[in-house]
Amino acid sequence: MFKSEKSILLVEDDTSTRLIIQKGISNWGFKILSVSSGEEAIKVINMITPALALIDISLPGIDGITLAEMLIEKNINAIVLMTAERNHSNNPALKKHKVICKPFNSNELKEIIKQTTFVFD
Repeated sequence: MFKSEKSILLVEDDTSTRLIIQKGISNWGFKILSVSSGEEAIKVINMITPALALIDISLPGIDGITLAEMLIEKNINAIVLMTAERNHSNNPALKKHKVICKPFNSNELKEIIKQTTFVFD
């Protein structure tokens, strides 16, 4: 399995949101592995180990929290969950991971990637 220190797995089911995030991250020099479901994400991580997984918690099929736990089992520990839920501190499942609230700006995203991966130039 190939490990890339400059790759990010982006799991977001909303196409427009996924494309906006993907464009921003690729402009920062990261390789983007972009998928729309947890099932697709599992296929990707069987081929490559990303430096970071950026996951929407509200996915069809395998939800983001379940996917995050599956990634941890595969030793992918740099995980950021995306949520529109502003009061996420009440959700114990979200306390295990870094969380960014939608909508977020590029500076917020850049900072959480930097804090989580330590490979940001």
